[in-house]
Amino acid sequence: MNKTKYLDELRGIYLYILELQKCKYYVGITHNISERIDKHINAQTTDFVKQNLPIKNMTITLLETRDRKQALIIEDRKTIELIAKYGIENVYGGKISGNIARRKKWYFKVVNNKICI
Repeated sequence: MNKTKYLDELRGIYLYILELQKCKYYVGITHNISERIDKHINAQTTDFVKQNLPIKNMTITLLETRDRKQALIIEDRKTIELIAKYGIENVYGGKISGNIARRKKWYFKVVNNKICI
């Protein structure tokens, strides 16, 4: 068993949403929520988060699943939900990550049912 899977099963998996400045949102999952949030706060994170710090608010949910594949699906669904509400330029997370062109490509594949989530 690999370390990540072991920690997921031991501690559980958290879904978190960071509300950043300029109405930007970041969606992530982790088994160590305090360490992961600290990394975001200290800019040891994605460029999207670094460029939109500080964190204004956060929502943290302990998922019912301890299966990482299922948690990744939940992360993607939450990201898509927030994109529908706030726009793709303002949301980053899951498979819908990278630069804006890459995020749009993934999002439109999902919306057009070319990828099931």
